[in-house]
Amino acid sequence: MKLNNLKPAAGSTHSRRRLGRGPGSGLGGTSTRGHKGAKARSGYKKKIGFEGGQMPLQRRLPKFGFKNINRVEYQVVNLSSIQKLAENGLEKVTIEDMVVAGLVSSKGLVKILGNGTLTAKVEVVANAFSKSAEEAIQAMELYERENYDNSLDYCPPYELVYSFDYDDNTIVFYSYCNDFDGEKSNDYAVKILKHNKDNTLSFSGAFAKFLMNEPNGNEDYC
Repeated sequence: MKLNNLKPAAGSTHSRRRLGRGPGSGLGGTSTRGHKGAKARSGYKKKIGFEGGQMPLQRRLPKFGFKNINRVEYQVVNLSSIQKLAENGLEKVTIEDMVVAGLVSSKGLVKILGNGTLTAKVEVVANAFSKSAEEAIQAMELYERENYDNSLDYCPPYELVYSFDYDDNTIVFYSYCNDFDGEKSNDYAVKILKHNKDNTLSFSGAFAKFLMNEPNGNEDYC
């Protein structure tokens, strides 16, 4: 075998089709384009959905539906996932904790849904809460309060006071205790609702107990 004997394998190469080289070539005359018509002309380009002039399918079918430009898409996390995070020792579950756990992406809003059972007292920070999820978190707060062993810490409601911190976007609720003789005491329970800078709402899942003087700030009595 020599270099001048080398040639491609049979059938591996083909000659280029030479159009319009006369009838003897088999590709002459109309040059494989047929007689007349748009496809026989140069520069032909078929329009997507074109059916030769008849009413195309996309126009024969009726329109339906619409796209709501005000729709807000949420990434959802259920209470069952929050319970697993709480079992790992977290007392406060934030969006960053959910991202690290692989529950959500760092891009987009997060909403907590009520699927599953929450048995741990935990503070949750998210962009939105379903009604059932919010009730479940608050139910753990009430369960923690009602099953507290020290009966002296029982705080019957006497008066509810709230104050606003406009700099920190925080609303603080003070629930004053009622002495068993019907008089107002200096004990009160506190619950904080905060609107964070990243457009999330956070609230505590438990009441804090204080034995101190009147709360500072601009109080509105109700």
